[in-house]
Amino acid sequence: MVPLSTKSALDKLIHASRAVQRRNGVKDTEAKRIKEAVRLLREGYPPDDAIGAKRQSIYLDFLRKVLEENGRPMVILCAVGLGLSAIAVAKESVRLDLPYEISEHASLDNPVLHRLAHLHFSSALHPESFGSATDQEREQESSQQTSSMMSKIHTKLSY
Repeated sequence: MVPLSTKSALDKLIHASRAVQRRNGVKDTEAKRIKEAVRLLREGYPPDDAIGAKRQSIYLDFLRKVLEENGRPMVILCAVGLGLSAIAVAKESVRLDLPYEISEHASLDNPVLHRLAHLHFSSALHPESFGSATDQEREQESSQQTSSMMSKIHTKLSY
């Protein structure tokens, strides 16, 4: 396998996003990649003596950064479009830059990825281990709670 460049990785993600959206889902092999990525995020680093521990640890670090910078749908996309093997052999600069490059390509996002993220992450046993919500998600939730509270206050004052 030829190591990825940032550009070739983005090209793969663009292609995968388009295919997932047009297919309105993923193939069985892609679903397996998603489950493995979510499992790795849930369980954390494998034991040092486990087969493939170094590769899994590299992949886990990458997935955590993608989750932190871009959210769950982009974790799903990276699992489908790139997978463990491609990330494990990628140069460190690609692994470090790619999460930030993803955030600059809004066209990667689509509703099918959101649905898959909800499905796979909510089915996990310990969702709190996936990392905390992004600032944007926390801000949006806070804004929704504030709007709801203000609406209730307005309703009470109207009577």
